[in-house]
Amino acid sequence: RHYAMLLARSLPRGQRPDERTQRHLDLLAQDFYGALGIAEGLAANKDGYSTGVVAGFLNKARDAMPSDVPKEHLSRFFYIRGVLRDNLRDSPGAAGDLETAVSVWPSPDNPAFQALQAHYRRTGNEGAANGVEERMKQFKRRKSG
Repeated sequence: RHYAMLLARSLPRGQRPDERTQRHLDLLAQDFYGALGIAEGLAANKDGYSTGVVAGFLNKARDAMPSDVPKEHLSRFFYIRGVLRDNLRDSPGAAGDLETAVSVWPSPDNPAFQALQAHYRRTGNEGAANGVEERMKQFKRRKSG
């Protein structure tokens, strides 16, 4: 996943990758972790990639998802998809995916908590944003206690 993310993050937009890089991308896209890493890397690419391209790799990740995927990686899938939907102004879809991401992996280390809170604040749902903040505090207390 990390290699796929770094590879996709470094791709220059508008240029076809060289043969070796394309081979790596093709192989990585067949695996859940590889496709997830590519989607994450494209989303973070400095040149920016279209949401359609990122969504395509998320769909490949979904289709290749193993039944025993660790919670952290399953949560990451929903987190990335939620952020993507938020960027597309699909507010209900974004909230649903981000809520799923935090419920799958309820950890203060989960970046979906901050994304969900920011989403609720941006959409004017201050009560839900405060609820997310309270959940984060509870998990931090449990972790330290």
